[in-house]
Amino acid sequence: MDIKLEKKKGIQKKHIPYIAGGTLFLVLVGWIIFGNHASTLKVDSRRDQYRKRNAIPIQ
Repeated sequence: MDIKLEKKKGIQKKHIPYIAGGTLFLVLVGWIIFGNHASTLKVDSRRDQYRKRNAIPIQ
């Protein structure tokens, strides 16, 4: 005498947090793997002392 319930197809409301968490995780992993994490030091080219020192010929 029980009524047979049909299962819903597709994305249900309870699955949305899992999908959002998985997407966020994949984005973070992609950022870690493919991101540019090199340390950079910005130097003003007008104050480049290296070129000025090497322009003087050594005798």
